[in-house]
Amino acid sequence: MSIPAPARPAAQAQPTYSLRRRLLLGTLGWVLLAVLTAGWGLRDLFQSHIQAQLQDQLLMQLNQLSGAVRSDAQGQLHVPPLATDPRWSTPLSGLYWQIDSQVQGQAPHMAAARSRSLWDQVLPLPAQAEWDAHAPEGHSVWTLHQEGQRLLAVSRHIHLPEEGAPTLRITVAADERLLAEPLGRFTTMLLIALGTLAAGLLMAAAVQMQWLLRPLQQLRQHLGAVQAGDAAQLQGHYPQELTPLVTTLNHVLASNAEMVQRARTQAGNLAHALNTPLSILTNAAAQDPSALGQLVQEQVAHARRHVDYHLARARAGAAVRATGLACPVQPTIQALLRTMARLYPAVDFGLNAPAAPLHFKGEAQDLFEMLGNLLDNAGKWAHRQVSVTLAPATAPGMLLITVDDDGPGIADAAQRQQIFQRGERLDENRPGAGLGLNIVQVLAQTYGGDVRAEPSALGGLQLQLQLLRKATDSSERESAQARLAQGIERARRLVERGTGGHIVNVASSSAAIFTGNYSAIKAWARTYSTGLALELHGTGVKVTGLLPGWVRTEFHKRAGVERSNLPGFMWLSAERVARDCLKDVDAGKVYSVPSKRFKFIAFLAEHAPKRLVWAATAKINKGRS
Repeated sequence: MSIPAPARPAAQAQPTYSLRRRLLLGTLGWVLLAVLTAGWGLRDLFQSHIQAQLQDQLLMQLNQLSGAVRSDAQGQLHVPPLATDPRWSTPLSGLYWQIDSQVQGQAPHMAAARSRSLWDQVLPLPAQAEWDAHAPEGHSVWTLHQEGQRLLAVSRHIHLPEEGAPTLRITVAADERLLAEPLGRFTTMLLIALGTLAAGLLMAAAVQMQWLLRPLQQLRQHLGAVQAGDAAQLQGHYPQELTPLVTTLNHVLASNAEMVQRARTQAGNLAHALNTPLSILTNAAAQDPSALGQLVQEQVAHARRHVDYHLARARAGAAVRATGLACPVQPTIQALLRTMARLYPAVDFGLNAPAAPLHFKGEAQDLFEMLGNLLDNAGKWAHRQVSVTLAPATAPGMLLITVDDDGPGIADAAQRQQIFQRGERLDENRPGAGLGLNIVQVLAQTYGGDVRAEPSALGGLQLQLQLLRKATDSSERESAQARLAQGIERARRLVERGTGGHIVNVASSSAAIFTGNYSAIKAWARTYSTGLALELHGTGVKVTGLLPGWVRTEFHKRAGVERSNLPGFMWLSAERVARDCLKDVDAGKVYSVPSKRFKFIAFLAEHAPKRLVWAATAKINKGRS
C-alpha cells in the first residue's frame, strides 16, 4: 500500500505573466504601429505625387490646346484634332476639354467648343462671378463633380489676336479615377513590402529575444542544479545586468549554508555537553547494584532518548531550510544492514533495491537516523527475517522504503498508529523509551514525507517510510540541457574569436551496443558531436567525439561495478586514451576510438548482425554486474 503524498509546507509561486510574451506583444504592437504609420504616409505621399503628375499632364495639354485654337470672321472657334491621346475622341473616357467664350458686354457662351469625349456633357465650371478671376500662375485648378465623377480641371483665359475675337476660357479635365490603377498597384506592392518587413522585424525580435533571455534560462538551470543538490552555488558567466542578482543569490546560499552549519554545530555542542554528565551518571549507577542505581540508569537512558529526539528535530529543521541537500539511499541502507546483522545475529536482513540509484533530498545523518530506528524496531520484534524494499513511490518526486518483519505484528489499526506517538511503548518488557518511531515520524514530516504502519506479507509489521526524492530524471535532463547549451556557447565563442579551436565530447564505445540507459546517453553524445561538427564545418572550429572502451579509473568503483569478470586485455589506461584522442584531434577526425582492438570492436558493433550484438551485450552485462 502506498502512502499519499503529503501537502507541501509552502505553496509554489504561480507565474502571473511571461516576460517573453510581454516583450513579443510589445514588439508586435510597436512594429505594427510603425508599419501602419509608414504605410499611410508613403501611400499619401505617392497619391500626392501622381496627382501632381496628372496636373502637370493636364497643364501640358492645356498649353497645346491654347496654341491650337483659332477663330474665324464669323466668330466660330476651330480646334484641330489633338493626336496626342485617343481618349480625347472616346466618349466619356475620363479625359476632356472644353472652351467657353464671352464677347464683351454679352453673357458667356458655355461649351462653345468641347472634346468628343464629353459627348453631350458640359463641365460644371464656376459661374459668372468667377469668370474674370485670374490665377497668379496663369492658370486655375478646379475640383469638379459631375455625375458621380470627381474631376481635376485646369483652366486658362486667353485673348485671340483676331479683331473682335471673344475672350476664351480653355479647360482641360481628367477623372481622378484614372489615378486608381497606379495607386492600387502601389498599395499592393507597399502592403507586400511592409508585410515582409514587419515579419522580418518580428522574426528578428523573436531571435534576439531568445538570445537575450538565454542567460535567464541558464540561471534557471543553475538554480535547478543547486536545488537538486548538484551544486552549492551558481556558476557560470552572466551579463552585467544579472551579475548583481547572481552575486546576491550566492550570498544568500552561502548564508543559508552557514546558518545550517551553525545550527548543526550548536546541536552537536549541546549533545556533547549533555553526554558527558550523562555518561558520568551512567558509569556511577552501573557500579551501584541497588534499585536506585538501576533507576538512575533507566532515567539516564530515557534522558538520552529525549535529547536525541529534540536534537534530531532541531537538526532536521535547519537542514530543511538548506538548499541543495541530497544523499544516496542505497549505501546508507547497506551500512545499516551490516550493523543490524551484528546486533541481531539471529535475524536475516535482506534488501531489494533498483539498479538505478535513488537519492533522498535531505541530510544524510537524518536519513541514517530514520532508517536506523526503523531497522532497530524491526530487529527487536522479528523472529528470523527482515526485508527492506527501496523503490520510487507512486507519488511524483517521492521514494518509498518499506521494512517488513516476521514478528508478531499489530492487528489493530489504532494501535498501529499509536506506536508513532511520543513515549508510547506497546510492550514495556522490551528495551527503549518509546521515542524511536516518533523521531522517524517527526523527521519524515519535517522533510515533507510521512511514515505509517501496515500488516506485512511476512506475518509481522510493515513500516512504510515515504520521503522526498531527488528528481534524478529531471535533474539529469536539465543537466544534459545545460551541457548542451554550454557546448553550443563554447562553440559560438570560438567561432566569434576567429582563431579556430577544438571541442572534445566524451562519449563511449557503448553507444554502439545495448546496455540500457548508459548506451542511450552515450549514443546521444555521439550524435550530438556529429551534428555539432557539421554545423561548425568551415568555421575553423572542429569537434571530435571520444568513444573509449573500458578505462581503468575510479569510476567503476564509485558506481559499484565489478570488473573482475572482464578480461584484462579489454581495459585501457587513461594515459593511452588521452594520447590516442589527441592524435585524432590533430588529424581532425570526428570520432576517436582509442586502440586498434576497440576500433575493431566498434566496427563489429556497427556492422555485425544485431542478434550477435545482443548476445555479446548480454555477456558484457553479466561481466559487469
